[in-house]
Amino acid sequence: MQRHPPSGAYPPYPGRPHNLRPGPRYSKGALVVIPAGSHSPTVIPFQYNPGSLTRQLQPQYFGADESAKSQTVRFSGPPVQQISAEIELDATDKLERGDRTAHQMGIHPELAALERLVYPDEGEANRMASLATWGSIEVAPIVTPLVLFVWGPRRIVPVRVESVQVSEQLFDTNLNPIQASVTLQMRVLTYADLEPSTTGYNLFVAYQNALGSMASHATTRSFVGILPADVARQL
Repeated sequence: MQRHPPSGAYPPYPGRPHNLRPGPRYSKGALVVIPAGSHSPTVIPFQYNPGSLTRQLQPQYFGADESAKSQTVRFSGPPVQQISAEIELDATDKLERGDRTAHQMGIHPELAALERLVYPDEGEANRMASLATWGSIEVAPIVTPLVLFVWGPRRIVPVRVESVQVSEQLFDTNLNPIQASVTLQMRVLTYADLEPSTTGYNLFVAYQNALGSMASHATTRSFVGILPADVARQL
């Protein structure tokens, strides 16, 4: 079965001739998981960088009621940003190299790492079950870990994984999946969602500040060639 590599895929995708002169080395996209109360992050690198990302920003306004024409529209907070990314998983190269884990489990480990993003921690779940068994009146919900979406040095944002959709396309003789695509739907967490001075809060503030810095390279205060001089003088 021949698969076409996602655009921009790196490292070399199965089926790509390995004797070609290598192109530029891409940074690897990844998810970083930091459990609550822990300073030991877990990194989930993407085997192949997604060929595209879909992002949607929904502005948050206060006073945007169309019936109140004279009401000043204000921001109530940062926009709600949704990110969708399709992750390609393929055990072909590992199987060709004789990788023992790939032969025994296919891409189950990679799938499990992504699926665990939407599961509560097993140890905490067992502890909560024990407390309930012993008659604890109040059992607090399990705190989710901080998840960071890393897409190069200029886009490191805290996210909440809202859904994980898995499409398994090829299996070995033991029905272990060896090719799959995983679509992640993520919501960016902002300073409105996070406690001040926490890691996620500081990373989002740095991300928003970087947007302003980068935007300055694509904007101008000059109206020359854009507006007639008489119109520009009114602004």
